[in-house]
Amino acid sequence: MKKMIFLLTVLVCFLTGGSVLAMTLEYDGGVHNYTGNLYDLFVDGKQVSTPLEPIIFNDRALVPVREVMEAMGAAVDYRDGNITITQHGISILMQIGNSTVTVSGEKKTIPDNVAPKLIAKQGESAKTMVPVRFISETLGYAVDFDGSCISIHEPGVTPEIKREPNTLTGLYCKQTGATVKISVTAEKTITQYKNLILTESGVLYLDIPNSSSQLPSNSTVGKGAVKAVRVGVHDGYTRIALDVQNLK
Repeated sequence: MKKMIFLLTVLVCFLTGGSVLAMTLEYDGGVHNYTGNLYDLFVDGKQVSTPLEPIIFNDRALVPVREVMEAMGAAVDYRDGNITITQHGISILMQIGNSTVTVSGEKKTIPDNVAPKLIAKQGESAKTMVPVRFISETLGYAVDFDGSCISIHEPGVTPEIKREPNTLTGLYCKQTGATVKISVTAEKTITQYKNLILTESGVLYLDIPNSSSQLPSNSTVGKGAVKAVRVGVHDGYTRIALDVQNLK
């Protein structure tokens, strides 16, 4: 039981440090804890960085309208809660909080009644978030979703996905009672990790794909069950390993 509790604690700390597991959002006049996944977003194979990462809301992926639509080559006009997106002779008129839209003069309803919404990370400026599949497909694009990324592209084309490399920038250790928290920060949100493994020799490690590191290669911790944290940069990933003890 102690071993299982320790493993769960370390997993949560890694993910929270990588800013994947939880994010505090402000919308509809309240503060909400977002605990879903965050996603990388690509347009024609090129990664698009946005101030607020694509999120899932009512089973629909929402993205910041201006950054994503302009990456697609569309024109975006925003006035007094009205959003107009224009491309390829198609115009989409949307309103904040309204799931009914006008597409080139024709009224349509966004699936699942998901309306454009103003959402902000706590303490930051709000972004206008819109349902990416509905808008993209209305403009004639295809949308692929594989659980870790959203890819918008021309129909019939499967572009190669090229993720921008990430850099790990900080490593923090904090002990509260019997709990030791290991936090890792990075230049960008960490949306993926692989291989959470505890070896027979007492090493717990995970790999962060497409990343480099500014962290020291070996940091002595000496708190609770964590003796040290080691960081190794490999071809295509960075491995973070905890040397642990007393798990029985």
